[in-house]
Amino acid sequence: MKKHSGKTIVDIGNAVGVSHSTVSRALRNDPRISPETTRKVIQAAYALGYVQNARPGQPVIGLFLPVKQLDCYVLCSLSAIATEILRRNWRFEILPSSRPNLNPVHFLSGAINIHAPDETIRMWTLNSIHPLVTYTKRRPLQTGIYPVAEDGFYDMELCVRYLSGLGHRRIGLLMNHSRQEEEASMEQRYQGFLRAMKPCRLEKPESYVGFNSDGTLSENLDRLLAKEITALIVLPGDFGLSVYGELLHRNFRMPSDISLLSWSFPGVLENLYPRITVLEQNYKQWAEVSCDLLEKKWRGEEVRTPLFVRGKLLKRDSCGPVPCR
Repeated sequence: MKKHSGKTIVDIGNAVGVSHSTVSRALRNDPRISPETTRKVIQAAYALGYVQNARPGQPVIGLFLPVKQLDCYVLCSLSAIATEILRRNWRFEILPSSRPNLNPVHFLSGAINIHAPDETIRMWTLNSIHPLVTYTKRRPLQTGIYPVAEDGFYDMELCVRYLSGLGHRRIGLLMNHSRQEEEASMEQRYQGFLRAMKPCRLEKPESYVGFNSDGTLSENLDRLLAKEITALIVLPGDFGLSVYGELLHRNFRMPSDISLLSWSFPGVLENLYPRITVLEQNYKQWAEVSCDLLEKKWRGEEVRTPLFVRGKLLKRDSCGPVPCR
């Protein structure tokens, strides 16, 4: 019989009014137990603070992926997580979030979500009492849901301070995002940029920010260049590649005409000419923090979330002092 904080499946059965064998079957998502009874059992388990330990033997981790949006961020995250899971001698199963089939969740010891939609998260909480680590979006804290997020304030301030140290004051920010799950992190970066720009004493620093959802890349770049910016921060990394190409098309030289700093796009931006200075997301640390968190929950330890992972600046050739004009 598994225990957590002194509670057992007998306590759950007493709370719901069913036998402990029914509780055991419900926690394994046994089809012989009705969905309504399973839901009541899982809710009671949450309320009592009961969490199943990892199953004996080799833990199996479910990985939720947005299969229709496998961009650079998702693929780099997946690579780092898979490497870390295998390093710990665990196994993983990829669970597409577009059509969440959560029937086999009773085989899993926990899960990690990379941009899965809210409906997938809701289905997990209804069908499993194992911990779920969720990336990026700073979700309201829920029982069994543990956010691991980037520190957008720190990352943006790091970039602005670096460019300011090179003498730049007119710094632009150009952001592109298409996923609703990114809205919270984008807002954090936006606010971090405005806060970091205060020492530059620009009138209406928000006017130095462009969102690609508000127009085409060319239109947003025109507006920022009209502000006589001398440096530009771009995110995410694949969008940074598009901006790099547009600047070359306009015959801008980096960094003699403008400094360009982008979020990372591994294997690409470091191989351009000039090599692009990037804010690199620490995918390895994200994976380590996520797996450590799962282990702590299996041991019944308390975990305070969200946990934040900070990026690091990789200084290359695309940034330099303010150009003479």
